[in-house]
Amino acid sequence: PAKPSRRAPTGRAPAHRRSKAAGAVVALDPGRTGLGAPRRADAREALAMTMARLARCDRLGRVVIATPDPGRARALLADSSIDAEVVATEAEAFSRPAVASARALSRASWRGGIANLCVYDEPIGPRALAGAMQAAGLDRALIVGADWALVDPALCDAALDAHARRDDPAAVAFAQAPPGLGACVVGRRLAEEQAANAHHPAVTIGGLLGYHPARPAADPIALDACVRVDPAVRGAVARFIADDPEGAGVIARLGERAAEARADDVVAAWRTAEAPPPWDWTLELAAGRPPHGVAPAFNSAATGPHTLMPAGRARAWLDAIARARPDAAVTFAGAGDPLTHPDLAGLIAHARALGLGAVHVRTPLVADDAVLDALARSAPDVISVDLYANSAATYRAITGADVFRRALEGIDRLRGGRDDGPTLEAPWIVPRITRCAAALDEIEAFYDKWLLVTGAACIDPLPEEVRDGRCAALTVPTLARAARARMSRTVAVADEPPADV
Repeated sequence: PAKPSRRAPTGRAPAHRRSKAAGAVVALDPGRTGLGAPRRADAREALAMTMARLARCDRLGRVVIATPDPGRARALLADSSIDAEVVATEAEAFSRPAVASARALSRASWRGGIANLCVYDEPIGPRALAGAMQAAGLDRALIVGADWALVDPALCDAALDAHARRDDPAAVAFAQAPPGLGACVVGRRLAEEQAANAHHPAVTIGGLLGYHPARPAADPIALDACVRVDPAVRGAVARFIADDPEGAGVIARLGERAAEARADDVVAAWRTAEAPPPWDWTLELAAGRPPHGVAPAFNSAATGPHTLMPAGRARAWLDAIARARPDAAVTFAGAGDPLTHPDLAGLIAHARALGLGAVHVRTPLVADDAVLDALARSAPDVISVDLYANSAATYRAITGADVFRRALEGIDRLRGGRDDGPTLEAPWIVPRITRCAAALDEIEAFYDKWLLVTGAACIDPLPEEVRDGRCAALTVPTLARAARARMSRTVAVADEPPADV
């Protein structure tokens, strides 16, 4: 992989190193962040910091601000020394709600979320990017969000260098850095090719960098397109973007040093900063053995009497979460199946009304048509379907229930009976399979099938305490375990909501 220079960027590279055809495209939606949340009141300060850090790049010839609202963008630039072109883009092509919904559930990782979407898919859609590059005459674009106030100039330069070394006009180069620290460079031809198929969930930057059965390839992380990042930086599981309380807290902790802090300085400040409340919440709406009998042997929670969290208690928890962390992602789950909760649709609506960052329902999807239709109308961002297998026989062996066909019919109903493949729209439907001995031979076919049908799939590990023949969960590294404890919290059926969380 390419390696960034250890020296501090000066912003004074020789002219031959700063091609006018290579520029940063700073994506600015004045009303919404990359995760679809209302933009913070300090958007002007975040934009100014982002632009100041880009000005320290040695390889950038120009900076272009792409926006669906040029007037408001210029107002944010008023009374500043920022030198940038402002390019208007189509509003409907700029932000993509389905991308924001998916990324809201994996916001602290640069890639690895639903449909392989990555942080570089957040700021701008391919049609808007291609339009901005055409209008500005750019052959190569460094993609940056307007609130990436801690983006690292050295990593930006290294990504530009890595892209310049490639002959392929459809190439991409990127830094595998935590969200907000790295950057991605795309060629104009790639942007135009993606713009022509922007409705497909695999036609994204993350789609290029992840596995897809239609185009199997080596992981680009092992190639020169990937900028080498210090392990201490790469291993930080955090979102260093000003749209996030954690990122904003790091900026505040750095103070005046934020303008020139290197990526390792930023991570060092994060490690000593006070963590904000968790953003990843799971509410166990139903516990015990579900009425439909789908109860895998490896799920010890799927035993005992079926119990529901009272709707009033669930609403109180949602209220408390929204007070503590307005951008939180909430998952309605539980071994007893949240679809058995009579007020699930009302709880989804309540979470929506509170403006929470994302709403996710995880279920075996074994229900009658009326329940499925109510789920569809309630419009969660993501519906995870625990299918467990790729065949009825294996499903029966794992779950003890003969309802595999009903689950498949449920997916078909949620998709409206479409058979034309996936589209980039919410709600995401994510079939899931658990890596266990009974399903081991079906995992590859399962994953490939659902990537082609719904655009997303997930392979879950066994619970840590379970060993099943050849299968066992890998040990979670200490840093990852600490990150989970900091970011996530699960609320059991019987848990009473506190005054604050």
